[in-house]
Amino acid sequence: MRTRVAHALCRRRLSEQGPAGIAALGHRAYVGGLWDEIGKLQFEFLVSQGLAPHHVLLDIACGSLRGGVHFIPYLEPGNYLGIDKEAELIQLGRREELPAGLEDERRPEFVVSGSFEFDLFTKRPDYALAHPCSPTSRLIRSWTA
Repeated sequence: MRTRVAHALCRRRLSEQGPAGIAALGHRAYVGGLWDEIGKLQFEFLVSQGLAPHHVLLDIACGSLRGGVHFIPYLEPGNYLGIDKEAELIQLGRREELPAGLEDERRPEFVVSGSFEFDLFTKRPDYALAHPCSPTSRLIRSWTA
């Protein structure tokens, strides 16, 4: 059942792209729904796999920071790297979801790129996250194959 719901949310997101989709759905729903639950699961999973505060994490298709709200305060300053093609999603996540002062304290690094230009970051990641309910999942599968 959860799988069907997630796939329905993905299809809905894919039908309304860009700023119009973000405006219609909101920055949380646009990234696939279950915002709080999935962000927490992403965080718990990577920590269970060994992610420690000194590691550098690359959040591919970071969107409105569903995972970022957990990873940014956990990681040492400068160790969160987020990339997404939608500048507005990143801006909304930074403005609406991060507590005041956290960004200045933790210094996350963001890149807006539709072609996922990982080389624009100043650090190399130790871990990477790409949530499968994203149109980028096909890109990641082909990139890692």
